[in-house]
Amino acid sequence: MEQSLPSADAISQHFMSGCLKSENGLQTDFNQSEIEVKVEPDQYDSSSLDVNELETFPRSPGHVKEEILDHGLQVLPDGLMPPVEMDEELEIATNSHTSPDKPNRRTLLSMMHRKAEVTASLTEEYESIAAPDLESEVSDSDGPESSSVPDVAEGQKTVLTDFEFSSEESCDEESEDRLSRWSKGDSYWSKYPPQSDTRTFSQSCQGPAQGSLLVTPKDAWELFISENIIDEILQCTNLGGQKAASTKDKVWQKVTKEELNAFIGLSLLIGLERNGDVPVRELFMDPLQNPLYRATMSVGRYQDLHGCLQFDDKKTRVQREASDHMAAFRNVWDMFLINCRKRFIPRDCVTVGEQLVPFRGRCKFVQHLPRLPARYGIKIFWMCDAEVPYAIDAVIYTGRQPGEETEENLAENTVLRLSSGLQKKGLNITMDSYFTSIALAENLFEKNLTMVGTVHQKNPHVPPIMKPSKLRALHTSEFGFCGNVSMVSYVPKRKKAEIILSTLHTSEALNETGAKNKPEVFQYYNRTKGGVNNVQQMANNYACKRRTKRWTMVLWYNMLNIAIVNSYSIFNAQNPSFMGGGHNTQRMFIKELVKELVAPQIHRRREESHGLSKNILEAMGRCGVPTSLSAVTSEIQQQSCQNRRRKRCYYCRSARDRKVSSSCCECSKPVCRDHSHIVVICYQCMR
Repeated sequence: MEQSLPSADAISQHFMSGCLKSENGLQTDFNQSEIEVKVEPDQYDSSSLDVNELETFPRSPGHVKEEILDHGLQVLPDGLMPPVEMDEELEIATNSHTSPDKPNRRTLLSMMHRKAEVTASLTEEYESIAAPDLESEVSDSDGPESSSVPDVAEGQKTVLTDFEFSSEESCDEESEDRLSRWSKGDSYWSKYPPQSDTRTFSQSCQGPAQGSLLVTPKDAWELFISENIIDEILQCTNLGGQKAASTKDKVWQKVTKEELNAFIGLSLLIGLERNGDVPVRELFMDPLQNPLYRATMSVGRYQDLHGCLQFDDKKTRVQREASDHMAAFRNVWDMFLINCRKRFIPRDCVTVGEQLVPFRGRCKFVQHLPRLPARYGIKIFWMCDAEVPYAIDAVIYTGRQPGEETEENLAENTVLRLSSGLQKKGLNITMDSYFTSIALAENLFEKNLTMVGTVHQKNPHVPPIMKPSKLRALHTSEFGFCGNVSMVSYVPKRKKAEIILSTLHTSEALNETGAKNKPEVFQYYNRTKGGVNNVQQMANNYACKRRTKRWTMVLWYNMLNIAIVNSYSIFNAQNPSFMGGGHNTQRMFIKELVKELVAPQIHRRREESHGLSKNILEAMGRCGVPTSLSAVTSEIQQQSCQNRRRKRCYYCRSARDRKVSSSCCECSKPVCRDHSHIVVICYQCMR
């Protein structure tokens, strides 16, 4: 397409800017247009111009690139056309038609000859920058001369360029894709995975740490509720019991180790039979209940231990509470966590989650979580193994401690605190959206720990391409990579999206065999996300909790539940064929543990207490504890012979002379109906 003849001013401006433009300021399209160059004599120049001199000018008529370069220009692809700098002499020569004092056209031509060497270097630079090979277009005519340079009419030059540009639509799509991968947190998520992978993985076998052989369930139990915990509770409970008894002018009966273990055993038995809401008196008095309650201790003694059990010294509690809200239970809790950390070695993955222990009493760090069923309680962050139901470490959220500022980045600091207790590196930590963040992923990666966790769509680091959209197809995935962190977004339902952040996976692996095409990172997350939930489920199956107004007792019962799960996992690892390896092995484990815990107390009570009632002796015989059955039988027969004779009521006036055949089951004193209840027992024994 021919264009109008440009004026001298326009040509001068073209030479000055280094880029060929038309008078209207638009860049000429060399793919679709032809250029017509005409030379007219200058009216201000009287000198003549020889046509042969024009032929001596080095040029390649078949290439528009070289034609432009001959004039001191540089042609580059769209968006890559920097102007060519020219020396002062050429600038003066290009504007010679505007002033009679400037050099004429012959001087301009001589200067352009000197620029021939510059054009050669510019040509090499251009070909190194341009992507396609710059070759001249050949005509479709037949013959061997069809590839030669075409004829050019005198005074006119027609050239075509073969440089191909990308379409505007593809450029727009690419720019939109790049913008959609920028997040509000100023992070760009590339769709190309990193080329190198420097991750290290743990290869050791998981399970119990090296130690003694576990023969009975009690051996596994004592690994967690160890002797130092029992001694601490005994000392604090006896101090508190003596002080409470002195205020009521009573004598406190010192608690022994056998009695405390029996109290723990009865608490576990209540959880095993799911009698947490049954009154204590019914458990001990009803003949239809388990005889182990009655054979172990009296109902009054059990209530005294439940009410006076303490875990610290009250004399120094006020001083310790000035810096710690959890001072009343801190020592026992720390000793329990030390036992949990050193008894188990995780293999390759652990899970971090939270637990809300229900409680509505007076406590400085009670939390309100309306999304949970309990809503009110004490929050505990747990780190558990992903495969084996075992609690490794925990942190109780106590809020802002006295004299401290409000803690920022609570979730991140909690995970870092839990991971610091791991005995080995190279592990992966699976977590939910409450803990997951980019900063946490980078901090864990520096410590040779990887992370896999869900991310909420409103997280500032989630780019728009990862968020739910009605335009995204069902069962499709989007991948993004930013440094050592990868992000995957999967569409399980229309207008829904699940997002996972990972430093463990660095590829776009998909489950091509499945119908839903789930990425491999989602399958890994589903396999490892239930570590904390599995522990809580096993602990709640046989929870030994009782109604109480003290938050220390709430944490004590929860600690017993976790200790049951840990001891069962350790014992089952060494004895997989325990009780035939059936589905109810946990229940049988707790049952055998309860028998081992209460047996010493029953034996001591049988030897030290004389004159036990017939019901207590019968309960001891039914429990199967190692006692002399012949002695128990003879004593029961002797008491039955004495009961055949009617005796006067112990509490009635002698003037009435009321004879009865019933007696108290505790002290064996004869009582009438007026001085007894449905369960025959005297008033003194009831207290």
